[in-house]
Amino acid sequence: MKNRLLYIVACFMLLCGCSEDTIDGYVTGDLTGKVVKEGSNDPIENVRISTNPTSSTVFTNAEGEFVLENIPEGEYSVEARKDGLLTAFEGATVYPNSNVNVIFEMSVESASNRQPTTPDLIQPEDGQENVGLVTEFMWSSSDPENDELTYQLELRNDHDDQIQIFEEIKDTTFTVDNLSYGYKYFWQVKVSDSINPTVISEINTFYTEEAPANSIFFVRTVEGNNVIFNSDLNGQESRLTELGKNSFRPRKNSSINKVAYLSDVAGETQIFIMNPDGSQKKQVTSSIPVKTIDKDKVGYSWSEDGTYIIYPHLNKLYKTTIEGGGKVIIYDSEPGRYIMDVEESYDGRFILILETDVEGYNGEISILNSLGEKVETVINGFQGVLDGIDLSVNNRLILYSRDISGYENLASRQLNSKIFIYDRESGETYNLSESKPNGTNDMDARFAPNEASVIFVNGENTLDSQKNIIQVNIEEDLSVGNNDRNIVMERAFMPEWN
Repeated sequence: MKNRLLYIVACFMLLCGCSEDTIDGYVTGDLTGKVVKEGSNDPIENVRISTNPTSSTVFTNAEGEFVLENIPEGEYSVEARKDGLLTAFEGATVYPNSNVNVIFEMSVESASNRQPTTPDLIQPEDGQENVGLVTEFMWSSSDPENDELTYQLELRNDHDDQIQIFEEIKDTTFTVDNLSYGYKYFWQVKVSDSINPTVISEINTFYTEEAPANSIFFVRTVEGNNVIFNSDLNGQESRLTELGKNSFRPRKNSSINKVAYLSDVAGETQIFIMNPDGSQKKQVTSSIPVKTIDKDKVGYSWSEDGTYIIYPHLNKLYKTTIEGGGKVIIYDSEPGRYIMDVEESYDGRFILILETDVEGYNGEISILNSLGEKVETVINGFQGVLDGIDLSVNNRLILYSRDISGYENLASRQLNSKIFIYDRESGETYNLSESKPNGTNDMDARFAPNEASVIFVNGENTLDSQKNIIQVNIEEDLSVGNNDRNIVMERAFMPEWN
């Protein structure tokens, strides 16, 4: 009996010992994580972290991180809570002697947050006319909770439906420059408090001022493409052609108030026409494009009445109507000669023409009659580049540029190009570049509308140098003052003043 009692006690103690080992060895793991703001991933501090089933409760540090240590193994729902933010939940399974990591993305609680007021468009006024090309837009909006507001201004015009979007505006005023002459614009403002849906204003309209009658057209390189602009004499600029297209060599016809220009289409150079404000663009040529041995120096000419355009295609000179029809060859160069530039006289009696060899040298400026017959050779026999021709209204004065250095190479680089006027009556030649800075080129000259001055391009004689448009006044005796050189436009070339 005594032995039996001892056996029972021993078994009881053994059982008790087994139960104590299970409790002492109860396995746990760690739960770690991070809380960030939805969208920006910025860490959020002082977020209360708790679990269900209940374990311990902790708060995130400045880096948004937290640690729950020695949590019994099992499945948990982890809660992240902070005033002003939507409570977030994540599931997690804790394994023995291991670490599990969870990430919370918390968003702003917007249930009680009210949206901003609808923007009230103030300036320009709805329907306002003669708005300047540099315009300050003004509107008003507020937020009931004084949340930080961000605005977006949208502009659209009635010519090409191009939409300009200006984002991340923090103020209720914003200045836009480079609007276009004579356009009707539509504008609208959107406001966001980063909590509620975006609030959109009504759409207002305004009209920009008309293009001045006496304006200068020019080309500027923007994002790798040539883009055509115009400017009044006060320097107010307006972009006329698209940024994503290569457009150049503008030519104005005052009789029909149209501007012709060249633009690349599918690898060919075609003639287009448009209004002086850049509207109503229309392609003129197609199957027979403009083509020369140097596209940067190519020229073409309007007829005075604006009914047709004369242009070169290698060794042939074509005439086409502005509708693109009726193409005829009016001149064919001799073998090995190529047409670079052309200018028809105002009375239609003469055509001034510049021809070169295949390398762009051995230039010759000649005059053709209305039948396309060469009747006069004006300039020839010089080494170096010869280009940039123009003709006065009375057919007496011929404007051109010539590299007097005589330098010739395969790239047609010019070292010392100057502007000259040749007087057909006297046979005299006048140098308009006496005060040209050394190491630069004067080239691509055009008469001003009153022919009392000349505009041309000046730039250093290195490749890809900045070019500026210069104006010089000329006296009746065709002389020019030594310091009479005024910069009309910076970073610009291919001028036209008509």
